[in-house]
Amino acid sequence: MIYVNDITQVGWPLHVLDLVFLLSTITAVVYSVRRYRHGEPRYLVLWLSSLLYGLVLEFTTGMMISRSYIQGDFTFMIHTREVGFATDMPLYIVLLYPTLIFLGFVVIESFGIRSILARAVSAGLIMVLIDAPYVVNGPLAEVGWWEWLDWRVNGRQIFEYWYGWPMSDAYWEMTWPPLLMWLVWHWDKRRRERDALRATGQHGRLRTLLATPLAIAVLVNLGGFVVSSPLGIFIGFGWPQFIIVAITLVIQATVLLFATKSPTGIDRGGWTLLGIHLTGYGVVTIANFWADPIPAGEITIIAVATAALIVLSAYTTIRARAGSASAGHEAVVPQHRDRSPVEPVGSG
Repeated sequence: MIYVNDITQVGWPLHVLDLVFLLSTITAVVYSVRRYRHGEPRYLVLWLSSLLYGLVLEFTTGMMISRSYIQGDFTFMIHTREVGFATDMPLYIVLLYPTLIFLGFVVIESFGIRSILARAVSAGLIMVLIDAPYVVNGPLAEVGWWEWLDWRVNGRQIFEYWYGWPMSDAYWEMTWPPLLMWLVWHWDKRRRERDALRATGQHGRLRTLLATPLAIAVLVNLGGFVVSSPLGIFIGFGWPQFIIVAITLVIQATVLLFATKSPTGIDRGGWTLLGIHLTGYGVVTIANFWADPIPAGEITIIAVATAALIVLSAYTTIRARAGSASAGHEAVVPQHRDRSPVEPVGSG
């Protein structure tokens, strides 16, 4: 099912992408397992839910969506033409969803937003910033991660591009991953509430690490069509997609700005993930811009999104340290503390 291409015939940007996802996966899994052992299972549940969500998505609706692009020939590929795909699938796709969503989860949690709903809405903005260098770099001729095709459904144009970025892809990032995070946070909230009434916080591993992630994955693949339905309406009526994308971004940015929050900052594991992300995409972007300048629009999108992600991440860490200093460093915080935002009863 998996075959290996000649490594010398694969372009270096494809090797960089494989390395980014491999290192991110190792870091995220180690991070999640350590948190799980310290009584914080939500990170491992989030990673497993994202993995299963991606697999379900790719092997159901993904078969149809795959006809919208041609994948590049990476070193490690999966035979998927036989099961309905237009092209074979690079192995990194299996790690795509948990890698991007896990990083977004860690970053948005660092804001300490108390309301679960506000946290999930704000996560859409973070996901767009994370996705930008991946989806804008990907189809460039110098990069070759994939090539977009003219995708139409019942005569309707699905992809409306903004400097090479399909607006439908941006809207997906703003809605589907936040829904997954929202489900994980609600599950974790109920878990902690149950634990408060029990003498022990032990749970069945099979239920926590298999049944719960599978249920969340299925719910996201079903509910995702509901939360992204505004885009479907715009496509159906032939309205400009950038309008609904812009409106949604403004709403998400407003919620992130004004939501009640107590920043906790990003810890060492989170900064490691962010560093891998920024370094990998930064190398590809800078190298290609140096050799054959990327169009101004594309480089601007990548630069602005990357800068915004760095600033927002640094903001939460600086605020957290400032709050700790003002409190007089009353206690030494354990390395693996539960950094869940404290939600009032009935918040949501």
